[in-house]
Amino acid sequence: MVFANCAFLWRSKPIFKGILLRHHNHNVVKGLYWFSTSTVNFSDADKALPLVDQVKRSLQLVSSPVSVITCDGIEAGSVIGMTVTSAIPLSMNPPMLSFNVKLPSRFSSRLHQVKHCGVNLLAYSQMPCASLFSQPGHKAFKDEFEEIGKFTRLHNIPIISESNSSFLCQVHKVIEVADHEIWFVKILEVISKPNSQPCLLYHKRAYHQGPS
Repeated sequence: MVFANCAFLWRSKPIFKGILLRHHNHNVVKGLYWFSTSTVNFSDADKALPLVDQVKRSLQLVSSPVSVITCDGIEAGSVIGMTVTSAIPLSMNPPMLSFNVKLPSRFSSRLHQVKHCGVNLLAYSQMPCASLFSQPGHKAFKDEFEEIGKFTRLHNIPIISESNSSFLCQVHKVIEVADHEIWFVKILEVISKPNSQPCLLYHKRAYHQGPS
């Protein structure tokens, strides 16, 4: 949230930009990269758009890391997944994450049943995987994974191999807000690659290569 606020201030307050440049460090630079400093100028026609369209256009300027949430499908050997840009850390004591699901959702219905999931932080090379699971209600079988990568199971939780990091999670709480659910999950175990690849980002309705 701090970096998101900084990004908006960067766009609107040039003097604040100078302060950031003088006091930057690696973490700040990385954070500001994730939350893009692109600018948008609204015309009178833009301002006449419905509020929801104005919000969507503004949020398209924000670069977000791409994750895929995975859990067991109904069919034997299948994995159901969902591509999200909303997976964020929530707490370190205990370690928890949160992510959002738009309703109605087959993925949500299944996750309510199995109550365990993998949160996979994708590398840029895993763009095909992100595209596969961005299809609503998609169930991936093993032969499909062989084309885009591989998956494995730890403690009966499916995760996507070669992800920069995968979190084995247990559902803690779900809250319904408007047309979304907010899922809170406890991290049970972390699987990380020793040498991470550049992460996969989503920005202006397209995938991009982020920092490693």
